[in-house]
Amino acid sequence: MIVDTSYILDLLDGDREAFETGQELVAGPTPLKVPTMTIVELFVGYGATANQLDEPVLTRNVEDFERIDGVEITTY
Repeated sequence: MIVDTSYILDLLDGDREAFETGQELVAGPTPLKVPTMTIVELFVGYGATANQLDEPVLTRNVEDFERIDGVEITTY
């Protein structure tokens, strides 16, 4: 199963449901896989970078970026 960035972020935010789901999945037979892009997104921290550089973010993922204070979002 591919693990999306939003799931990792939910874990980092202490989301209990995400944690419990993860426990169930880890106990199962299907391996969890974290794509390279997810690692890059977490490492770079788009929202943090946008804040530091005072740059807007161009994304269709408005819902997630709206949770980051001070980030200007441009969508398409």
